[in-house]
Amino acid sequence: MSSEDVARYQAAFEGKAIPYDLLDQSRWIRCILVHTIRTNEEFAKSSEVVELCSRGEYPEFARARHARLIMSNVIPDVSDPCLLPYCFWYPDVAQEETYRLLAERYPFLRYQVGRACAVAGYTSLYTSLNLLPEVSIAEEARDNMQLSGAIFEEIISSPVRYKVLDDYARIAHEPRAGAYLNGDTCVRSNLEFRQPVENIWLLTEHLEDVNFDIAEDYAIGETASGTVNPALRPDEIQLLHTPLPLDLPTVNKDLLILMAAYEGNVDRYARLRRPHLIRAEEYCILRGIYHNTSFTKWWEQEVEAESATARTGYERNNIRRAVTARFIMCNDLSRVTESDPFNYPYMIWYPLLPRELTLRELFHRIPDMKPQIAHACIAADYQETYDSLHVVPRRSLWFEAKRSPNKHYLEDLESRAAEQHIDLKDEDPLNDGWHYDWVAFNKEPTSTYLYSALHAGLVELQHRDGIYEGYDAHMHFVDHFLCSSEELRKKAADYEAGLWFMYEE
Repeated sequence: MSSEDVARYQAAFEGKAIPYDLLDQSRWIRCILVHTIRTNEEFAKSSEVVELCSRGEYPEFARARHARLIMSNVIPDVSDPCLLPYCFWYPDVAQEETYRLLAERYPFLRYQVGRACAVAGYTSLYTSLNLLPEVSIAEEARDNMQLSGAIFEEIISSPVRYKVLDDYARIAHEPRAGAYLNGDTCVRSNLEFRQPVENIWLLTEHLEDVNFDIAEDYAIGETASGTVNPALRPDEIQLLHTPLPLDLPTVNKDLLILMAAYEGNVDRYARLRRPHLIRAEEYCILRGIYHNTSFTKWWEQEVEAESATARTGYERNNIRRAVTARFIMCNDLSRVTESDPFNYPYMIWYPLLPRELTLRELFHRIPDMKPQIAHACIAADYQETYDSLHVVPRRSLWFEAKRSPNKHYLEDLESRAAEQHIDLKDEDPLNDGWHYDWVAFNKEPTSTYLYSALHAGLVELQHRDGIYEGYDAHMHFVDHFLCSSEELRKKAADYEAGLWFMYEE
């Protein structure tokens, strides 16, 4: 980004100018303007912002302006419900009477007003709204127990609770009975996480993924504050290895989601997951599918029925290939069709070895899968089927053959390579697009490093050179932490950066 663009972004952040020519080009400039309108009353009321909102191209500007007016105790006159904000309690709360008048003028905002009551501690107004006991309001009240404990107790004591507010989609649904507290609420304290605006023009990839964006500003702020991956408290860590309670306690559940996907735990994952994939989730899903048939069967239907769960077609195709791989390893070829080459996985011999007859039939049906079939034959020592393939030597096959106790494969590949003038020692990764991890002896590494705190950032990722369709996730730091005692964790906290190399020589 040029210095001139940086200056224009900074001017927008300070409410000094609106760069109209950048609005279509940059999502971030729109987030900056939303944040500035929400936090700067003078700017929100300026003729420039009024003009910006009147254009109607980006309704989030009008919603931000109306949120600012409400928080400044002004009830906006709005004919289009789409221009009313979902959140009008950040960064400030309005007076109680303002929220009362807002609910009277716009009855469809009653549950959001109830939510604002939980933020501000307006118990009397909340009671007068006569709302169904709604779980998002309960979670908000629990986040503010000192002021809103009575609201929380009223909702949590109800024999039947409801889900109305959806913080992911920023809408109020028709009430759904039988809801529990499930960590799907962006409570007020979550909004304290801010990533500095400088990250936008310095290095965009430094922006963190945020699970919620109820303020529509992608957590932009003047300076960094809070963390997107807070460490789990001791009572929260218990949730990783004990049955989940009906009502989740206050917790950032990202690590719970990743662990459930990694282990292929259908019940936990289906309950905990968010409507969108979070960072590292696809990696963990692929690993879970490869290692768990019931998780595979669930995803076989899920990836088609709710394809929007995966953010891109690329992610969905990776999941489909992983499902096909698990089917092959379980000796079922029903998903492999000649008309769908994008559905052909490479890793089809780990963690399960398909039977030799399965690989023969697979080659008969899909000759294009010869390289991975040959690779599986070497890994499983199916010499007869391997010989029938008459393979072209490849570096990946050569490395697998070097690991095999049966030297027939190595001798055959080297002999064929010499005849065909193929240099198997060529380290160019483009030689056949192979990955070292395909042939690694230890595909599930462990760790002797002990961290003093546990959070989702400890999930180690491999991109493009992982064994599961080019991806891999390792939970060795998490596993080691869960196995450790409180005494060892405290000892790790005494080391630099809270990391202890336990068995140093």
